Amino acid sequence: MNVRTLICAPTNVAIKELASRLIALVRNSVEAEYEKSFFPCPLGDMLIFGNKDRLKVGSDIEEISLDYRLERLSHCLVPQTGWRHCVATMLGFLEDCVSQYQIYMDNELIKAKESLQHEVQSNKSFLEFARDSFAHIATPLRSCMSTFLTHLPRSCILENNFQRIVQLMSLLDSMEISCLKTAA
Repeated sequence: MNVRTLICAPTNVAIKELASRLIALVRNSVEAEYEKSFFPCPLGDMLIFGNKDRLKVGSDIEEISLDYRLERLSHCLVPQTGWRHCVATMLGFLEDCVSQYQIYMDNELIKAKESLQHEVQSNKSFLEFARDSFAHIATPLRSCMSTFLTHLPRSCILENNFQRIVQLMSLLDSMEISCLKTAA
């Protein structure tokens, strides 16, 4: 079913109320269908635009606001911090975390020598380093993927790419849980 709907209302209050109710319906539908915490609410097919001050866009409808959506998507598309950078960083960490830990230990040794500390300084174990590094790298990656699933229209993401993003987020959650289990 390929339907486009344009909704107009006589006042900004009516527009805001209608948008708020529509978002609530979509969120409830998603929560009922997907009982997974990582699955974001797909709002990419909805858009509200207009004078932000007049509409008084609040947290209830800001996710479908054009300005907010552009800000979030542009953050995920910037070469220095965007999704490609996040994926490359995660791959680099997973492929080379042992040598990254060695570099970390070498840097800590240099810092200790420079500060001439005679105190015994406890460095992170490999597991602590891996857990902290993974959390630091996974957070922006998860954020970018969630932003894409939330703010891009479903027709812009191929079905196999959609499934891969969902699988990636599930794997990130599983790896994070595994890291926490080994800490206990």
